[in-house]
Amino acid sequence: MYKFIIFLLFVFLIIFSSLINKKIFKSIYNYLTVLIILYSIVIFLSFFNFFGFPNVSFKTYIYLFIGLLSLELSSICILLFMNKHDRDEKKSKYKINDFKLLFCSLICMILIIPTAIKGYQIFSVSGLNALRWAWQGNYYPQTTRMFIVYVISPIISTLTFFSIYHFINDRKAVLSLLINIFSYFLIMLITGGRMMIFTLVVFIFSTLIIKYKGNVITILKKNKIIIAVLIAFLISIILVSSQRSLSKNEGLLFNSYSYFVGSVHLFDFYTTNPYLSLLDGSHLLYGKAMLSPYVDIFKLFISFVGIPNNITSGIEDINLIAQHYFTLSNGVTMNNNLTFAYVCLRDFGLLGLLIDPVYISLIYAFIYKKYKKNEDDKYKIMYFYSLSILPFFIFEYYFSRTPVVLTYIYIIIVFHFIYEKKGKHRRRFNE
Repeated sequence: MYKFIIFLLFVFLIIFSSLINKKIFKSIYNYLTVLIILYSIVIFLSFFNFFGFPNVSFKTYIYLFIGLLSLELSSICILLFMNKHDRDEKKSKYKINDFKLLFCSLICMILIIPTAIKGYQIFSVSGLNALRWAWQGNYYPQTTRMFIVYVISPIISTLTFFSIYHFINDRKAVLSLLINIFSYFLIMLITGGRMMIFTLVVFIFSTLIIKYKGNVITILKKNKIIIAVLIAFLISIILVSSQRSLSKNEGLLFNSYSYFVGSVHLFDFYTTNPYLSLLDGSHLLYGKAMLSPYVDIFKLFISFVGIPNNITSGIEDINLIAQHYFTLSNGVTMNNNLTFAYVCLRDFGLLGLLIDPVYISLIYAFIYKKYKKNEDDKYKIMYFYSLSILPFFIFEYYFSRTPVVLTYIYIIIVFHFIYEKKGKHRRRFNE
């Protein structure tokens, strides 16, 4: 009976958000509605307890509903306030320099080849699982891991975003695009992960949908190369996913359900076992989890300059729980997939479900308004990147990841390096 009540609540949330958001965004396809619909679909799928996953309690569903409703209402308020104080932005003064984009892409690829060769040696002998264990363990030096995670991976992502956007809009930067795509596969060969590629798939999809206003036929006709890239990425995601499993060796469908829908079941385990998950009200982080990347960046900086410290970021506190495997039922075990609501509860308890979503709303609203009012490509890249990470909020508070925040920073830095003021060079590009 309670599932029917939850169903009605989330149907109401979908209808409410779709109607309100269409008026505010002037479009059906907007980040807020997309996130709420995606999350609601996951909620509905969790009703059926596929693959032996346990029932989810009424309390857990209510926590998720409050968090999403808070995200919706705070976003509306922030956007209405921004609309009221709107001002015209200056037209873009910049054009991309293809040579600089190509140069940066080539350097990044060269930098990761030695590490990728080590990864290939592990993969060719022992397979994907050994590759993952090597990355998560002590096989690579700490400096190498930090360089890959905090520097080279987000920079490669940034360069790929610019090359894809430039190719889709101007049909240029082909060589840069190919190099960056190759670099993506090198990163996969080092880490055994697929998050970067999944993000890129959604980035490409979002860029095409917005540029061609959802006209699928036009997209297929005019973007054969990009469609081929998408297919190659999807195949690689399927191949990796089919060989990885969170608990049972059941392949792609089980893994997909575990990562997305399973996060709701795991969150229910946390809420119903508060002493194991530290949701007992005695371990509040008071915003430390929400603002974890900034603490992490500060910690990395002072460590780099040689200042000893024992600072722990919020994500490290969260990982004390996230890295533990918990048995849910019927031998199903999970870890890591916390949902964004867990971070909210760890920060401020029940108040966190109202406070922490405001932080997400502020970031998305700011980037969206800049994207709409400013012609600089960096804001367009930021917005499409923001769309590409939406699905990850289903199983974690994605803005608590330091590489995510660093990617936004690198987008700004790379933009000002590879773009030049109009009129500075003779070359012109068709818009």
